[in-house]
This record gives sequence, structure tokens and C-alpha cells, in this order.
Amino acid sequence: MKYLAITSLEEFERHRDQWDALYHADPVAHLFLSSEWLKAHLAILPHEWTIHVLADGDTFVGALATATRAVPHRLLPIAREVRFATDPFAEYQGMLARPARESEVVAELAAVLKSAAWQWMKLRDVRDARVADMVERLAAAEHVRLRRGPATTSYQIDLPNTYDALLERHSKPTRRALRRGLKMMHAELPNFRITRAPDGDADRHIETVVGLNSARWHTSTLRRARLIALYRNAYREGIARFIVLWDGTRPISGGAALIDPVTSTFGFALVAHDDEYARMSPGKAVFALFLQDAIELGYRTFDFLRGEGGYKPPFATRTSASFAFELVRSGVRGAALQALSPAYDVAKKAIVRVAMRAR
Repeated sequence: MKYLAITSLEEFERHRDQWDALYHADPVAHLFLSSEWLKAHLAILPHEWTIHVLADGDTFVGALATATRAVPHRLLPIAREVRFATDPFAEYQGMLARPARESEVVAELAAVLKSAAWQWMKLRDVRDARVADMVERLAAAEHVRLRRGPATTSYQIDLPNTYDALLERHSKPTRRALRRGLKMMHAELPNFRITRAPDGDADRHIETVVGLNSARWHTSTLRRARLIALYRNAYREGIARFIVLWDGTRPISGGAALIDPVTSTFGFALVAHDDEYARMSPGKAVFALFLQDAIELGYRTFDFLRGEGGYKPPFATRTSASFAFELVRSGVRGAALQALSPAYDVAKKAIVRVAMRAR
């Protein structure tokens, strides 16, 4: 196998057919390793990134995308940190490998990362046992310490052929709860309406959905701008859909879905609502509408993606686990970073709180 480092979108685009062939060949692949998602996300990434590719001739055999940045901040560059290139916006992380070559790919990628210049490696939201194997190889290297984070659970629904068939799986109170919000809004709001993109103005839907989400969770202006840019890119790549519920011109609730025809997965990525309409359960109404859309479009899996929301387990037919790994190389820089990081994180959160109150 030969090693290829892809470091620009132009170069990635030239190899897109090879990437897509690898993606189709890997039974563990998921949307956040697709060329569409990578192109959408890498275009907004402010850090240096590399897609590490292993190939036989023109055939891609394995691949892993990482980003490197100065930490704890570019103005205070104590050390170099490696993360997945699509952290933090990808819901799941992993690598790609052809099934017959997995062991070889894991060993080669571990060797590539071992030879790279970094003091800290944070690999979060890992839903790929092969990454765990790669981490173990790195941890076995001299002067590398491994810490494992707790597992997190994600929920998925195996979709039937009709929405009525899905409702029949659940109790009468659950069916009533799914219908309740839309029924109330239609009855009580004379100017109630539902819009969707790709049917409507995509930019307006994206700004509305991200705006509702940012207001509800008090996210920073920078994160909001990046989310808008990311979802615009994802929409242009054909992997994003949006729903907004309106009371006239006022948005009640909105959601974003990320879709993957290759794995037939419909991902429930983002949802938020205006608290003044909370009694109408507008978030659950968006969920119900996306469920209907997923079934009508022929998707086989509805994925709640990252997060253990209380309403998710009763609907799920199966679950998946994600893991986190942290590797630290010994040395002055690594020790200094570990000593400084807790204080830096506290100061950063305090600054964000002050900024949010100012808004």
C-alpha cells in the first residue's frame, strides 16, 4: 500500500470517485464519513487538516481524516492536538477500510499517527471498533498514556413501509402524543403553516432552524455562524433537509435532518422551539413530521444521532454505542498543557457566559 495525504478541498475533489468507492465498500461506513459531509465540513474548518489515505494503485483501501491545532489556543500554542477533522459537528466518528484489509489499514494508520508531531490526541464520538484497535496500538507505543471516556448511547428506529405501521408499534397514549402538537397548532393558530426545504427557500430555513437552536441553547455567535455555513454546504451537497413550523411569520419550531441514501439512514440532527409555544409540543411535532418524511422517501433507518434524550428510548428498536479516547505523550509540552487546561477551560466558560449575558 502507498500513503497519500490529502490537504485541500481541490485535491479531495479530484479523488472523490475513489473515496465514494471506498465508502460504498465499507459496511461500517456512516454519513459522517461520506464525501458529501466531508466536503461540507472541511470547507468551514479553521484548522489544518489532513485526510490520511492508504491505496493500492488508484484504489483507496483505507482512510482517516484528522485536524491539528494549537492548544489551548492559537494565541497560546503550548502543544499540538490531533482530533477528527469533523469534530465537533459530526455526530459519529470513525475511519474507512475495505473489509478484507481492515487489520492492515489499522496498523498502517497507527504507524502514520505515531510518526506525526502531536502531544495530545482527543478522539470523541467514536462508533468504530477499528479506531479503538488503532488507539490501542498507539497506546502501546513508548511514552503514550491512554484515557478512555464513558460510552454514550444513540438510538435508532428500523422503519416500516408506512407511518401507520410505525404508529401501530406503540401504545395509544404514545400515538396520541405524536399527533397532539400538530392537532393543537392547527386548531389554535389561525395562521399556522408548515414549510420544508428543499421545497422552499433553503437559506431562510437554515437560518431559522439554527437561530431557534442557538437561542434555546445559548450558543455563541461564532458557533451559530459555523452551523449556518455547515448546513448550507450540506444542503448544496444534497444531504440536508429542513422543516419549520410557523405562526404567521413567527417560527414556532424547526428541525434539520441529515440523509444518507447509501446506508438508507435519515438522521435527526437538530431541533428547537420557541418556549412560548412549549405546551403544544412543537419539537415532537417536528419529530413526527420527519418520521413521516423518512418513511415516504423510502429510508430504512431513522437515527436520533448523538444524545440520550428522554423521549428517544421508547421509539427506538436498537441502539449503538460511541466511545472517547484521549492520548497524551509525555514531555514538557504535554505536562504543561495538562496543568494549564483546567484553569483555561474555566476562564473560557466564564468569558462565554459574560458574552451571552451581554447579548
